[in-house]
Amino acid sequence: KIPGDAHVAPEKVTRYLLAPRRRGDKSKFLAGGGYRLENAAVLEHDIRALATREDANPLMTDIYGEKYEVRGVLPGPIRPRRVRTIWMREHSTKRWKFITLYPDRGHSE
Repeated sequence: KIPGDAHVAPEKVTRYLLAPRRRGDKSKFLAGGGYRLENAAVLEHDIRALATREDANPLMTDIYGEKYEVRGVLPGPIRPRRVRTIWMREHSTKRWKFITLYPDRGHSE
């Protein structure tokens, strides 16, 4: 499990996940569950809750740290979204931080 005090940068949520982008857009997928800029704190809370509830599976280690994947369901204000979240435990600080999330296309929504 990822610790509850893991860092989730607010700008990662507002300026990356919920902002429309030409490449790698996740905002439409998240909007389908009811996540929008107006309720960005809800998405941040739900990401953190998922990470503390589900098992973290190791993915890889690089020069920056150890990366883990946590899969599960964000409840969503409107409807659930099945996701894969990526986390890293930094070598230098030993702190956990949220990297990104992806729709979990391997499962039905």
